[in-house]
Amino acid sequence: MKKLILAAIAAVSTVSAVAGAAPLDERSLRCSVPVDAPFFARSAGAISAVTKGASLSTRSPGTLPGVMVDGWRPAPGPLAKVLADLGAEAGFSVAGAEAFGPVIWGGRTASLTQAVDNLTGQVGAVWSFDGKTLKISAAPPAAATVYRASIALPRERDVTLALLDTLRGLDARQVSVAGDRISFAANAASLARIQTSIGGISEIYSFDVSFLEGRPSDGRYSWSKIGSGTATSGAGGQALVADGMASSLLDTLRAAGDLKADGSQTVAGPSGWALVVPQSQCGAGRNEITLRPRRIGDGFALQIDGGGFKTAIPMVTTGQTLLVAATDPVGGWIRMLSIRPRIVAVR
Repeated sequence: MKKLILAAIAAVSTVSAVAGAAPLDERSLRCSVPVDAPFFARSAGAISAVTKGASLSTRSPGTLPGVMVDGWRPAPGPLAKVLADLGAEAGFSVAGAEAFGPVIWGGRTASLTQAVDNLTGQVGAVWSFDGKTLKISAAPPAAATVYRASIALPRERDVTLALLDTLRGLDARQVSVAGDRISFAANAASLARIQTSIGGISEIYSFDVSFLEGRPSDGRYSWSKIGSGTATSGAGGQALVADGMASSLLDTLRAAGDLKADGSQTVAGPSGWALVVPQSQCGAGRNEITLRPRRIGDGFALQIDGGGFKTAIPMVTTGQTLLVAATDPVGGWIRMLSIRPRIVAVR
């Protein structure tokens, strides 16, 4: 799921979490669609730099006695036998070493820790020590460094939503908002993609999407009465209405029969990124659609997939709301989407 955001990346430095800050209710933010929001060229302002702090999960094996191994020359043999011999000298027992192959110790002088590190390293094993028993196990895959990072919270709602979606789309984890920052975790590769991807964009594209279901009294809608519309195969069709006419659009649909609205939300990103819109995020249904917008002149070409929709819309001009219906009814209900595109300038 990929959606992009805009921001300027500057210096990277370590920061601490915001103390006592309440987490943002993202669902309330995303699902409170501003039906009267201007559709073009709002200034959102700049986003400050990503800051990060390294947080690496390291293994704590315990501490072996601080003694030196000097003059010990065991015969080459299985790890379990060699360590048992060493443990007999140093006063510890060994567990878990039976599955590992032969090792060699050349008799050099070294600390007990260095000797155990060398012997277990020869067969790809790791150790831990609880004060009595040296426990041996297979080495886990190398753990990737995980960075804790944060970005200043934008003042513009659409930019905030786009930033949250972008971070998740670029494999950030534990994305949350508290106080005046958005925090997340990412490995080095993901963090590099995030820093590269969110720089240099001057505007974002925002889409207010509503999931609707209708059951017209006549069996299908008269699209010419709804707006500048056309019928497609089956129950499908589409119509474009002027901005500010969303309430009259719903009134027209209600006058034609039964109507249910279940979930409205805002998604945002730049042209070229797919915008995934799950109905469950702001409603009770389980439909999920994907918008693929492409900027053309004063509007967008839209490809809509999923949820019973597979529709190519050649043009939706900013200042219009698109109503599109799926071809096949489900349980007698025609699934519909209301989509209102907007543009947010950030520089």
